[in-house]
Amino acid sequence: MGEVGAALLRRIVRGTLPRWLWHDLTTARRLGWRVGGHYILQRLRRRIGLRTTIPSPPPGSITSVLFVCHGNVMRSVGAEAFLKSWVAQSGEPAVRAASAGTDARDGLEAESRVREELVRLGIPPLEHRSRLVTEDIINESDVIVVMDDQNLATLRARFPQARGKTFLLTAIGWRGSGQPPEIADPYGKTDEFVRETLLTIRNHIDRLGTSFLRVRPQGHATPGLAPAPRE
Repeated sequence: MGEVGAALLRRIVRGTLPRWLWHDLTTARRLGWRVGGHYILQRLRRRIGLRTTIPSPPPGSITSVLFVCHGNVMRSVGAEAFLKSWVAQSGEPAVRAASAGTDARDGLEAESRVREELVRLGIPPLEHRSRLVTEDIINESDVIVVMDDQNLATLRARFPQARGKTFLLTAIGWRGSGQPPEIADPYGKTDEFVRETLLTIRNHIDRLGTSFLRVRPQGHATPGLAPAPRE
């Protein structure tokens, strides 16, 4: 067909497909056939409104929670920090929080704006270093909490044994119809976007602690913590 013909065909196809479908197919191609296949399945679940139900575990059965995002320098860092703060105030040291990234470079600090915003929200300065999620990390975690559909698809493809214990953060306690919303990657976005992302994560950690882990902190969970939103 040649490069010109292929480019023309892509333009025709792009013009006939819905924008969301073109975006999902393009993303799936970039992720590769293995991860991309899981990604397309998850996006189809979202498009047709299949509901995600997560059964609540018995109290005390969860002792380790792993948060996973793309680079382990922003979203998962905030989630880990918020849950550690929550657990510290709950008197339940048996619950451990950790984080990793699907495409992380080992040894990076948390993004500077995340560090600064967490301090403003009452979290002590972080001593964080990014790490790539591995099979050992997966196996030692009772629950794995991700931020978006790409995170979910990547873990399901790479670590099939984790499928039954891997969920979107927003799916825990989700009472709306269809799939819960994703928490978009704030990397490269505005300072306000970063701040709003962390506030969203903080509210969902409230829900994670009370309705899923069933941990009740003494007094307030995290300084300034607002009630989790009702969808």
